[in-house]
Amino acid sequence: MYEPDFRPTGAAAPQRSQGFWRRQFGAQVTPAQRRFDVTFGFVMPVLCFVFDPIVFHTWLSYEPGLLGRWQFYAYTISALEVVALAAWLFKASGGGRPPAALGGMLLGGGIFSLVVGLLLLPFSLLGLIFFFVGIFGFTPFFTAVVYLRNGWRAANPSRSGDDMSWRDAAAFAFGLVFALGMPALAALNTF
Repeated sequence: MYEPDFRPTGAAAPQRSQGFWRRQFGAQVTPAQRRFDVTFGFVMPVLCFVFDPIVFHTWLSYEPGLLGRWQFYAYTISALEVVALAAWLFKASGGGRPPAALGGMLLGGGIFSLVVGLLLLPFSLLGLIFFFVGIFGFTPFFTAVVYLRNGWRAANPSRSGDDMSWRDAAAFAFGLVFALGMPALAALNTF
Protein backbone atom coordinates (compact mmCIF):
# COMPACT_ATOMS: atom_id res chain seq x y z
CA MET A 1 0.00 0.00 0.00
CA TYR A 2 1.30 3.43 -0.91
CA GLU A 3 1.95 5.87 1.93
CA PRO A 4 2.44 9.48 0.88
CA ASP A 5 5.49 11.40 2.06
CA PHE A 6 4.32 14.62 3.71
CA ARG A 7 7.76 16.15 4.16
CA PRO A 8 8.15 19.50 2.47
CA THR A 9 10.20 19.48 -0.69
CA GLY A 10 13.91 19.81 0.09
CA ALA A 11 13.50 18.68 3.73
CA ALA A 12 16.32 16.55 5.01
CA ALA A 13 15.71 12.87 5.58
CA PRO A 14 15.90 11.76 9.19
CA GLN A 15 19.44 10.99 10.34
CA ARG A 16 20.31 7.40 11.07
CA SER A 17 21.80 6.96 14.49
CA GLN A 18 25.40 5.88 14.83
CA GLY A 19 26.11 2.22 15.41
CA PHE A 20 26.73 0.88 18.88
CA TRP A 21 30.53 0.60 18.58
CA ARG A 22 30.84 4.03 16.94
CA ARG A 23 29.03 5.56 19.90
CA GLN A 24 31.21 3.65 22.35
CA PHE A 25 34.46 4.83 20.80
CA GLY A 26 33.30 8.25 19.61
CA ALA A 27 34.35 11.55 21.12
CA GLN A 28 30.98 12.09 22.83
CA VAL A 29 31.09 10.82 26.43
CA THR A 30 27.68 10.10 27.93
CA PRO A 31 26.76 9.83 31.62
CA ALA A 32 25.86 6.17 31.02
CA GLN A 33 29.34 5.51 29.62
CA ARG A 34 30.90 7.23 32.62
CA ARG A 35 28.87 5.02 35.02
CA PHE A 36 29.86 1.93 33.03
CA ASP A 37 33.53 3.01 33.17
CA VAL A 38 33.44 3.44 36.94
CA THR A 39 31.54 0.18 37.47
CA PHE A 40 33.66 -2.04 35.21
CA GLY A 41 36.92 -0.11 35.40
CA PHE A 42 37.13 0.21 39.19
CA VAL A 43 34.44 -1.58 41.19
CA MET A 44 33.96 -4.93 39.44
CA PRO A 45 37.66 -5.77 38.96
CA VAL A 46 38.30 -5.16 42.67
CA LEU A 47 35.27 -7.24 43.66
CA CYS A 48 36.38 -10.04 41.37
CA PHE A 49 39.81 -10.08 42.99
CA VAL A 50 38.36 -10.03 46.50
CA PHE A 51 35.76 -12.75 45.87
CA ASP A 52 37.88 -14.82 43.46
CA PRO A 53 36.99 -18.50 44.05
CA ILE A 54 39.30 -20.21 41.52
CA VAL A 55 41.17 -17.86 39.19
CA PHE A 56 44.20 -16.57 41.12
CA HIS A 57 43.67 -18.40 44.42
CA THR A 58 41.21 -20.98 45.71
CA TRP A 59 38.86 -20.82 48.65
CA LEU A 60 38.89 -24.54 49.30
CA SER A 61 42.62 -25.08 49.78
CA TYR A 62 45.92 -23.28 49.84
CA GLU A 63 46.60 -24.28 46.26
CA PRO A 64 47.03 -21.59 43.61
CA GLY A 65 44.09 -20.98 41.30
CA LEU A 66 43.84 -21.56 37.56
CA LEU A 67 46.08 -18.56 36.85
CA GLY A 68 47.76 -18.51 40.26
CA ARG A 69 51.19 -18.29 38.72
CA TRP A 70 50.20 -14.97 37.17
CA GLN A 71 48.57 -13.53 40.30
CA PHE A 72 51.24 -10.91 41.08
CA TYR A 73 51.37 -9.78 37.46
CA ALA A 74 47.58 -9.49 37.23
CA TYR A 75 47.26 -7.60 40.50
CA THR A 76 50.11 -5.24 39.57
CA ILE A 77 48.84 -4.44 36.09
CA SER A 78 45.30 -4.03 37.43
CA ALA A 79 46.46 -1.54 40.07
CA LEU A 80 48.40 0.36 37.42
CA GLU A 81 45.37 0.42 35.11
CA VAL A 82 43.01 1.64 37.81
CA VAL A 83 45.36 4.55 38.51
CA ALA A 84 45.72 5.29 34.77
CA LEU A 85 41.95 5.19 34.28
CA ALA A 86 41.39 7.51 37.24
CA ALA A 87 44.00 9.93 35.87
CA TRP A 88 42.37 9.86 32.43
CA LEU A 89 38.81 10.30 33.69
CA PHE A 90 39.80 13.29 35.80
CA LYS A 91 41.95 14.73 32.98
CA ALA A 92 39.29 14.13 30.33
CA SER A 93 36.91 16.56 31.95
CA GLY A 94 39.60 19.26 31.95
CA GLY A 95 40.01 19.45 28.18
CA GLY A 96 43.28 20.23 26.46
CA ARG A 97 45.52 17.88 24.54
CA PRO A 98 44.90 14.18 25.29
CA PRO A 99 47.82 12.47 27.03
CA ALA A 100 49.12 9.86 24.58
CA ALA A 101 51.05 7.94 27.26
CA LEU A 102 47.82 7.35 29.18
CA GLY A 103 46.24 6.17 25.95
CA GLY A 104 48.99 3.58 25.53
CA MET A 105 48.67 2.45 29.13
CA LEU A 106 44.90 2.08 28.89
CA LEU A 107 45.09 0.21 25.59
CA GLY A 108 47.62 -2.13 27.22
CA GLY A 109 45.15 -2.73 30.04
CA GLY A 110 42.42 -3.41 27.49
CA ILE A 111 44.58 -6.00 25.75
CA PHE A 112 45.44 -7.63 29.09
CA SER A 113 41.77 -7.73 30.17
CA LEU A 114 40.75 -9.24 26.84
CA VAL A 115 43.38 -11.98 27.14
CA VAL A 116 42.27 -12.79 30.71
CA GLY A 117 38.65 -12.89 29.57
CA LEU A 118 39.50 -15.30 26.75
CA LEU A 119 41.52 -17.53 29.11
CA LEU A 120 38.61 -17.65 31.55
CA LEU A 121 35.88 -18.07 28.93
CA PRO A 122 35.57 -21.90 29.14
CA PHE A 123 35.48 -21.76 32.95
CA SER A 124 33.01 -18.88 32.91
CA LEU A 125 30.68 -20.79 30.61
CA LEU A 126 30.98 -23.88 32.80
CA GLY A 127 30.33 -21.72 35.86
CA LEU A 128 27.16 -20.40 34.24
CA ILE A 129 25.86 -23.92 33.74
CA PHE A 130 26.51 -25.17 37.25
CA PHE A 131 26.67 -22.01 39.35
CA PHE A 132 25.43 -18.54 38.58
CA VAL A 133 28.74 -17.18 39.89
CA GLY A 134 30.26 -17.85 36.44
CA ILE A 135 28.76 -14.58 35.25
CA PHE A 136 31.57 -12.75 37.03
CA GLY A 137 34.02 -14.47 34.67
CA PHE A 138 32.78 -12.13 31.94
CA THR A 139 33.91 -9.05 33.86
CA PRO A 140 37.30 -8.92 32.04
CA PHE A 141 35.47 -8.45 28.72
CA PHE A 142 33.57 -5.45 30.06
CA THR A 143 36.75 -4.12 31.66
CA ALA A 144 38.50 -4.50 28.30
CA VAL A 145 35.81 -2.33 26.68
CA VAL A 146 36.33 0.34 29.35
CA TYR A 147 40.12 0.42 28.94
CA LEU A 148 40.07 0.15 25.14
CA ARG A 149 37.45 2.89 24.80
CA ASN A 150 39.22 5.30 27.12
CA GLY A 151 42.63 4.39 25.69
CA TRP A 152 41.33 5.12 22.19
CA ARG A 153 39.96 8.45 23.32
CA ALA A 154 43.20 9.39 25.10
CA ALA A 155 45.38 8.38 22.14
CA ASN A 156 43.12 9.87 19.47
CA PRO A 157 44.55 13.25 18.49
CA SER A 158 41.39 14.25 16.62
CA ARG A 159 39.79 15.12 19.96
CA SER A 160 42.09 18.11 20.27
CA GLY A 161 42.06 18.90 16.56
CA ASP A 162 45.77 18.11 16.09
CA ASP A 163 47.53 15.34 14.27
CA MET A 164 49.58 12.85 16.26
CA SER A 165 53.19 13.98 16.35
CA TRP A 166 56.17 11.67 16.62
CA ARG A 167 56.40 12.64 20.31
CA ASP A 168 52.79 11.59 20.85
CA ALA A 169 53.45 8.30 19.05
CA ALA A 170 56.55 7.70 21.18
CA ALA A 171 54.62 8.55 24.36
CA PHE A 172 51.82 6.18 23.30
CA ALA A 173 54.32 3.36 22.66
CA PHE A 174 56.04 4.05 25.97
CA GLY A 175 52.71 3.91 27.81
CA LEU A 176 51.80 0.60 26.16
CA VAL A 177 55.18 -0.99 26.90
CA PHE A 178 55.20 0.43 30.43
CA ALA A 179 51.72 -0.92 31.24
CA LEU A 180 52.48 -4.44 30.02
CA GLY A 181 56.21 -4.56 30.74
CA MET A 182 56.72 -3.06 34.19
CA PRO A 183 54.42 -5.52 35.97
CA ALA A 184 56.20 -8.34 34.11
CA LEU A 185 59.59 -7.08 35.31
CA ALA A 186 58.27 -6.79 38.84
CA ALA A 187 56.87 -10.33 38.66
CA LEU A 188 59.98 -11.99 37.20
CA ASN A 189 60.85 -13.75 40.42
CA THR A 190 57.28 -15.10 40.81
CA PHE A 191 57.16 -16.96 37.47
